[in-house]
Amino acid sequence: MNKTLKLSSKIKIKEDKMKKLLSLGLSLVFVLGVIGCGKEKPVDETAADRQAVEDMVRASEWFQSNEAQTDTTKPPTKKSKGNNIIGDPLWVRAVADTGNHLDINVSITGDSAYVEWTLDKEGLFWILGAQEAAGDSGLDTTLFFAPKPLSETSKMYGIYKRTGARTSTHRGWALRKISGVSGYSNVQHTVRIDSMRIQCKTYPDTVLTNPSGYLFDMENALNFAPAESVTITLYTNTSNAEAYLHLWPEWLVRIPMKNNGDGTFTNEQKWCIPFLPQMTRFAWFDLIGKNTIHDTEYGYDYDGWLYPYLNKNLSGK
Repeated sequence: MNKTLKLSSKIKIKEDKMKKLLSLGLSLVFVLGVIGCGKEKPVDETAADRQAVEDMVRASEWFQSNEAQTDTTKPPTKKSKGNNIIGDPLWVRAVADTGNHLDINVSITGDSAYVEWTLDKEGLFWILGAQEAAGDSGLDTTLFFAPKPLSETSKMYGIYKRTGARTSTHRGWALRKISGVSGYSNVQHTVRIDSMRIQCKTYPDTVLTNPSGYLFDMENALNFAPAESVTITLYTNTSNAEAYLHLWPEWLVRIPMKNNGDGTFTNEQKWCIPFLPQMTRFAWFDLIGKNTIHDTEYGYDYDGWLYPYLNKNLSGK
């Protein structure tokens, strides 16, 4: 019996020790868990850099390339038959906020961040025109609205360099190179700008090609003198088109360009650089298939180039 009591006592002592060890183990697990929860997760430096650059792109005036496209052309003056619209109709692009989709792709390599900026637009190309009146209405012409589906894509590129520490503003990133913008219609795309010639005092004879394919240093951006007069010639693949120069932020400015009949277009109306250096400006060169504007059945056919430019007073040159 004594042996039985001794064995029971030993078993009880072992049980007490196990309980204490188990209790101590659970306490350690709890403490370590609390300490672990209190620690911050390590920062994904690459993801943080990408987000910093993307935020800069969205805020940068250099990437704010919205076109001024709300003005009109001359009123109708001539007559024609069939689907053709009489004279020079009024037209406008209409893109709702929900029709814009902006994609910013940032790729980090060492101290460089490469940006691909893509803007897809969906909307309507509205035409207000006149046609010969049908039947015995007693009218020579009748006015109408002709909406056409609009789908287009614009692309531009930029390079940011890390010039400071990650703890500094924007994690040390700064814009160093930027391209122009290439735009084109998605469904029907037969018209094309091949090159553009600039003639003025600052650029006596300069030819530009592929705006989104060449990245220039920020200090080498197009830079004109205040009140400078600029002549532009577009070289395209067709004479069956109309070309316009849009200026932003000078809203409601659409300058028709002369069709020279050989696939080239020149601005007859003077393009005069604004005197006051308010901000980075944009010049948009807009080529539209003639049938897009003058035929009610023909689809939206477009090619466009856009360049940011500076006033010399603004850049300090």
